[in-house]
Amino acid sequence: MIIATKLHIPRSRSSLVARSRLTRLLHEGLDRTLTLITAPAGYGKTTLLGEWVMTLENPVAWVSLDQGDNDRMRFWAHTLAALKQAYPSFNEQAVLRHAVEDPSGVSLIAALVNGLHRISQTTVLVWDDFHHIEEESILKGVTYLLERLPPHVHLYLASRNPPALPLSRLRAENRLISLDASDLRFAPDETTEFFAKCGGIQLSNEDAAVVQKKTEGWAAAMRLAILSLHEHADPASLVWKMAGTERDISDYFFDEVFSLQSETMQHFLLYTSILDRMTGELCQAVTGIAESDAYLQQLDKESLFLVALDQRRDSISFSANIFFHSSEQLLSVIIMDASTRGQ
Repeated sequence: MIIATKLHIPRSRSSLVARSRLTRLLHEGLDRTLTLITAPAGYGKTTLLGEWVMTLENPVAWVSLDQGDNDRMRFWAHTLAALKQAYPSFNEQAVLRHAVEDPSGVSLIAALVNGLHRISQTTVLVWDDFHHIEEESILKGVTYLLERLPPHVHLYLASRNPPALPLSRLRAENRLISLDASDLRFAPDETTEFFAKCGGIQLSNEDAAVVQKKTEGWAAAMRLAILSLHEHADPASLVWKMAGTERDISDYFFDEVFSLQSETMQHFLLYTSILDRMTGELCQAVTGIAESDAYLQQLDKESLFLVALDQRRDSISFSANIFFHSSEQLLSVIIMDASTRGQ
């Protein structure tokens, strides 16, 4: 069954900051096969894509993915439904017939390529929250599609981590544009505009620089900071006191990042949060986990607020100091949340 709301393009509920430097990159994707946006939760991936596609003259096929889309038929059925909704001339039934005839899925992708080829206009397909997709057969199908996509068709993927697709080859062939957390972080001038438009709060240049440094340009943290500032009698003074212990921000981190990790990874994150810089060896000494280096690499791969401090990626530091500015208080908040929510 097709869930119609998964095909809706998300609309912003408030005035947004015009981020022309990012929309220019998205427009460049119309000359490439794949545009990939990877960043942790709350960096505004969906908002950025949603606002950008609304500026296009041509319609856009959009699918908001979830864990249930790891089913091959459900994934492709929603993709075909989105294409049909955006481009009425697209014959999705002809493609679906191949799904029944060929369980391997190859015939379905071939039929999809042929169907896309017959669309006479620039075609944009967006898969949002692609990090949910782990099923190997789906990833192989997407790879097959990327290798045979007609030149007028362009894929846009938003994900919390890089997907298992042939990204290096696409990049080498100049068929890939990629944006990551470093691109999506708000600059100081964007931070000033964000607070003015979304919160009606006028920050001085000095205050904006403090907020940008404390949040590292993370949109979710800034939005939560706006809520805190509205409830504070002296917003200017609170800006200078902002730390990772704000309750709303810690709740967001718990729900969107911490609680989704394995028990061992949670243990690893809690005990290493006292470190400003870390290596596998140092983390092993702190946590007692022999595979600490592998855990660091996993966190780095999944873009969970880490920054590699050298090109060999031997030394890694937590980049979002909003969470780790005061590790003792943050640990107490997370541990209290964990015990409360477990009841």
